Amino acid sequence: MTRTTTLLTSRPRVLTGPNPFGVDPALDLLRPTRNVPHYSETMYFAVIDREDPSLGLFLHTGRMAEDTDLWWARTVAYLPGGEVVVDRSHGRAPDDRGPATGDLAIRCTEPGHRWRLRFDGAGERTSREATARGLVGAGPVTPLRFDVECDAVGPVWDLQGAVGATEDLDPAVSVWAAGHHEQGFLARGELTVGDRTWTLDGVAYRDHSWGPREMSDFGADAYVALVFPESRRVVQGVTVFNAALEPVLRCFHIWEDGRLELMGEGAVPRANDAAGHPDTGLELVMQRVDGERLVLPGEVTAGVTISIVDPNRNLNGAAHGLPGALFLNEELVRYTWPDGEVGLGHAERAIRPADVRA
Repeated sequence: MTRTTTLLTSRPRVLTGPNPFGVDPALDLLRPTRNVPHYSETMYFAVIDREDPSLGLFLHTGRMAEDTDLWWARTVAYLPGGEVVVDRSHGRAPDDRGPATGDLAIRCTEPGHRWRLRFDGAGERTSREATARGLVGAGPVTPLRFDVECDAVGPVWDLQGAVGATEDLDPAVSVWAAGHHEQGFLARGELTVGDRTWTLDGVAYRDHSWGPREMSDFGADAYVALVFPESRRVVQGVTVFNAALEPVLRCFHIWEDGRLELMGEGAVPRANDAAGHPDTGLELVMQRVDGERLVLPGEVTAGVTISIVDPNRNLNGAAHGLPGALFLNEELVRYTWPDGEVGLGHAERAIRPADVRA
C-alpha cells in the first residue's frame, strides 16, 4: 500500500437534533458481504461498571476473510483485581441483527437505540500482564456468562460525516474501513464467572466498521470514548497514525443536550509498550469550536492486550515475534469533566513492537 500523509480531520462545527448526521437506523444491522479483497465488517462493545470501573466487558467481532459469513469473536471480561477472562469463538449469525458465534450473541433490538449482549460459554482466567507477555486463550477455562442491555444516550456518530466525506473513505488513509459508526449507551445486566455473579450498572460504547481492511500500513492509534452517566454527555477523541507514525486521522466530538460539537484539534495519550502503559496522568485534550482548550484528566482502570497480524488476523494476547504484529491495548478508563462529573468508557492504544519505548 502506498504511504500517504493526507490528514483527515473533523471539520469544526456544531450540529443539532436527535440524528445530526441523518444516519439511517438500518445501518446498525449487518451489511451484505461483498466480493472485495480483504473485505471486513467489524463491531466492538465495551461495558464498564459505574460502582467499580475495573469491572466490565470488551467484545470484538469481525468477518473471516476466507468466509465472510463466518464470524470470529473475542470476548473479554474484566474482573476486580486485574484479572481478565478471555475467550475466542467462531460462528454464523442467524440474521442481520448482529454478529453471533456459538457462545456470543450481539443483537440490535431497536436500530439506532438498543442492543443486547449475551454470552454463555467459558474462558481462560488470566491477567492483563500475561496478555502483554504473549498469546492467551488455550489454557484451562472457567464458565463465563453475561446478559447486558444497552440503551443509547446519544446519536450515531458517523466518521464520513465528521470529516465531510461524500463517498467511502480513502483506503490509503482509513486502512481499516470504508465506513465507521460509533455510539454511547447506558448499560445494565449481570456477569457470572465460575460461581460468582456481579451486577453491571454503568455505560457502554460501540463501533461498527465495514469495507476493506488491510493493516500493514497502520502504525498506531490513540482513542478514547466516554459516557458521563449523570449528564448523559458523550465524548470521543481519536488519532490514527500510519507506519511512519504520521497522523492520518484526527477527530473529536462532544454530544451534550442535543448538540453535537465536532473538532479537529486535540490529543489523546498514546501507549508506550505492549501493556498499554502509562495508566495514570493521562489527558484528553480538545480545542473546542469557541477556542476553549478543554483538558480532561484520566486513568486506566483495567486492560487487556490483543494483536492483529497481517493482513487482518486477530489473536488474544501479544503476538511477540509474529510478522506484522500490531499490539492493541483495550482498556477501561475513567476521566473527569471540569465540573467534577466522572465519565467512564473505553480506550484503544495500539503500538507496533518496533515502537515500544525502552
